[in-house]
Amino acid sequence: MKNKSFLWVLSGLSMLLGVLLAACCSSPHSLAVAPTEKVALAVDLGWRRCPGATSMPHQGVGLGEPQEITLDTQDGTPIVSLTPVGMADDLLIATAAFTERPKTSAEIPAYMKDAQFGLVAVDLATGQTRLLAEKSGGQSRTDGRYVVWENCYDSEGHYTGELHVYDLQSDRSFQVDTGALCPSRPDVANGILVWDVNRGRETALDIQGYDLETGRAFTVADRPGYQKFARTDGDWIAYLEVEKDAQQMVTSRRLYVHRIETGEEFELGPVGYLGEHYEYTYHTIDAGRVAWVSPEKRIHIYDLNARQERVLPSLPVDCSPLDLALSGDVLLFSNSCCLYMGYHLSRDIPFDVSLIPPGSWERVTMSGVVVSGDRLVGVVSLNDEQRIYAAQIVR
Repeated sequence: MKNKSFLWVLSGLSMLLGVLLAACCSSPHSLAVAPTEKVALAVDLGWRRCPGATSMPHQGVGLGEPQEITLDTQDGTPIVSLTPVGMADDLLIATAAFTERPKTSAEIPAYMKDAQFGLVAVDLATGQTRLLAEKSGGQSRTDGRYVVWENCYDSEGHYTGELHVYDLQSDRSFQVDTGALCPSRPDVANGILVWDVNRGRETALDIQGYDLETGRAFTVADRPGYQKFARTDGDWIAYLEVEKDAQQMVTSRRLYVHRIETGEEFELGPVGYLGEHYEYTYHTIDAGRVAWVSPEKRIHIYDLNARQERVLPSLPVDCSPLDLALSGDVLLFSNSCCLYMGYHLSRDIPFDVSLIPPGSWERVTMSGVVVSGDRLVGVVSLNDEQRIYAAQIVR
């Protein structure tokens, strides 16, 4: 395969950008407001504000007081920074960087050559960490039992095409046979694993699935064109179809859903675009509901059981929602203006998702927020010091 080293660098760069791009939300000032106050803003981020999002909790909806989780790395794992992947009961699953991040742009090439990333589990009660994988590349996900991640290239740029799984219940890891094809952006829910696959055709991407309980492999989409960024709730799969013209210019991006049991498939609508590094964050699915961002920067919700669609009210600022995540009636998302927000779907109440403690912080970034049930966990960097906070969602 040509340009293997280059592709490996791109894979690593994508992970780096996931950490560094958070700096776009950095702030010269931040002030946390007491959780019981009912004001329009919970966090003052200077010129980056979240107007219209109530403080927490308000009208019985919002976020309880965040509690800091102190890491215990007595096992010797040299963790430099964490990016949350998901939760499994009282465990936070996160991608761990074992290499110091570059401080200048000139240091990035060397960093990308030597950077090391792995997967860890953090006990939210004790802060103790456990190493799950010494090496991971690209996207990682968990459904509470299975943790999945990709490794298409080794550190020398040689093709491996590996898709790894760690079973938290049996405490074992194994690989899924991808048929010597490069897997990317895996997702997992209720034991159903899906991923994007490049079958060696320059003008096509397909989607493959695998039942981790039965070992059954199945194809979700393999028609001409680009089908990618599959997300699943274990019953349905939502994915993006991108069409290009003869000059490889994108002409449309549309969201489809596929029912695993019956093969039923239909289109939901067009999807917005802010850049290739954000493209996979524009849709999510949970418990039979799909959320996505339209080209008009509006969030759409589709109930697959009731076959009904709704459009949430416009954001009060000109921002594009990203990193969508559903947990029951609560939708979480970040945006290009004010870190993270939440929205209670049943009660139509937006709320601020602030994990920033009181203090004077020159630089504030969030490397990710994950939710499971009524618990939310996020990683916040305050003046370049990374901290983990957990809070209960008040519904």
